[in-house]
Amino acid sequence: MTTTIQAAIGTRLLLALTMASASGQAVSQTPVGDTPTTARTVSGDYISWREHIIDDPVTAGVNFSGSDGFVMGDIDKDGFEDIVSVHESDAEYDSGSFLEDFVPPVAGHVRVHFGSSDPDSWVNITIAEAEDVPAPEDAVITDLNGDGWLDVVAAAERSHLIYLQNPGPNARSETWPRLILPQTRDKGSYIRVFAADFNGDGVPELTAPNKGAQTPGPEDYARSTPVELHTLQGDPLDGDSWQVQVLGNYSIPQNAESVDIDSDGDLDIVVGTRGESRLIIFENPGDGTLNFIEHAVGIYGARMAGFNLEYVDLSGDGRLDIIGTAPRGMVWIEQPARKGDAWNAHYIGTFAPDSHTGYATADIDGDGDIDLVAGSYSRG
Repeated sequence: MTTTIQAAIGTRLLLALTMASASGQAVSQTPVGDTPTTARTVSGDYISWREHIIDDPVTAGVNFSGSDGFVMGDIDKDGFEDIVSVHESDAEYDSGSFLEDFVPPVAGHVRVHFGSSDPDSWVNITIAEAEDVPAPEDAVITDLNGDGWLDVVAAAERSHLIYLQNPGPNARSETWPRLILPQTRDKGSYIRVFAADFNGDGVPELTAPNKGAQTPGPEDYARSTPVELHTLQGDPLDGDSWQVQVLGNYSIPQNAESVDIDSDGDLDIVVGTRGESRLIIFENPGDGTLNFIEHAVGIYGARMAGFNLEYVDLSGDGRLDIIGTAPRGMVWIEQPARKGDAWNAHYIGTFAPDSHTGYATADIDGDGDIDLVAGSYSRG
């Protein structure tokens, strides 16, 4: 089992959580880490977290920066959760803004952090860097070669998708074999990647949005680039084993997440597009053909580009709703009873001027209902 959280986490990789004020109002100028908590559980206990540094470029002696996302799973099968992190190396430029005639450096790191029974004891290694993973933005953990060890696929925002094969018992010391998926080499900008077995054959497929350019400008927004489904038949280290299917073409697609959105027992795909500020659902027909059915998501009361989304039944009707970012802040959209009807938007809050970037849900205070944890990029 793996857990994914994507958020801006700065240069250091931290084991920590922060909570947004329920009112959405700015609280004070005191740093969050120095502010005494006022949140309590239903039993009266204070809710707080202790920060533990997992990795840091100074202590590691590795010049990584731009920590954009991480995924968790037991990489070495020792019973403790490990972390795979991606570092875009964009600390000196803003990859989210159009930079005309600017050529970003060929830099980046994918690192693995092996956990233990001690939250302050981690073994940190680099499994890919530089030309192999230029500006990595996302990663997914999955066993692609069927050997029982979790492998890694990284999405490089400057270029391609790369498969990194877990060498097994010596994962901490051996070089990880790798393959740049040939259908993605020099084809644009891959910002997200997901893995799921859509057709039930026991082999995961990959979904990935290709947004066309790392720092897209007007010409990039004016053209459409693909959301791709990558299928595997054979050895994942053999380029001929991979095939690609284009699900659709959009203006700056930036999400292609696997989720059983209609709760029918098979995994669908939710796509978000930055240029069009809209969501699309690709419904899995459930017959093993991978002939997905495209549905536009009409939203009443908001527009959503769907970079990071969270799926949870907030209305209690048994259908998954979607939490995400809209121009005015955080919203959730309510899934209608009938396919094709509009999803009604409900405003949650904001912590402007910061962006609303990463989400996770849990019952933080133990009162039986769902709370929202949100992460951001600092904008002011």
